[in-house]
Amino acid sequence: MKYEYGFLATKNLHKAVEFDIDVLFDLVLGCPSKPCCLQTKQIALLRQLSKMGNLFCSQEGFSWNAQIALTMISFNDTQLSKKFCSPLEIIPDEKQINVLGRKLVNYLIVKLRESLNQTHQIPPDYSSSSFNVAKLLMEDMINILVDCILVTE
Repeated sequence: MKYEYGFLATKNLHKAVEFDIDVLFDLVLGCPSKPCCLQTKQIALLRQLSKMGNLFCSQEGFSWNAQIALTMISFNDTQLSKKFCSPLEIIPDEKQINVLGRKLVNYLIVKLRESLNQTHQIPPDYSSSSFNVAKLLMEDMINILVDCILVTE
């Protein structure tokens, strides 16, 4: 059975997987919801960036805001000493984006595969067509993330 409800269009070039700043805090820094490894200025700029939205990766790579977030997380004290009023003043660092971005994407893939494996434990008699579409959506998100990794290599 093939499902196409708009958000599962097979040749949609605009497919993306969104995430929020807390995922970066949890993953990259190994910190719980309180990012203790970051300075207050970094946290404030990242929260400001998070409110702007557009944190995602697609088949073309990371969004501009995601690139800025990945760059900001890797800032050292010297870079933080600059007077940034907005996260949009920061120029993305391709090296950091590749390193941290790969970790982020792998983390998201693992989480999605864990969720997908749990769905396979549900007997087919208890699943609906909407449930099957949700499983296809998770598979599609994994494929998008794999494409994102390939772009960043």
